[in-house]
Amino acid sequence: MAVCNTSTLLDSAKCFQCLSKKELQAVIAQLLCNISGGGAESPLTQVFSGVGDPTGVVTPTATAAIYFDTSDGTQWNWFSGVWS
Repeated sequence: MAVCNTSTLLDSAKCFQCLSKKELQAVIAQLLCNISGGGAESPLTQVFSGVGDPTGVVTPTATAAIYFDTSDGTQWNWFSGVWS
């Protein structure tokens, strides 16, 4: 996971200084909405865990997802409708 440094981000995002208070609030609200939804259209629930092979048991709604087998730590990847 990337580490966020707000000072660096604000220095790099000079356009934030040009926004009105209302525009900045709208940007913040949209970012919070994106975060609560997993960053885009797919919600955070596209990360799964359980025991064994997820095939036929877990069917994600997103085009990409991950599943962790808690019995042995195997990571499964969902892409194009298939676990691998």
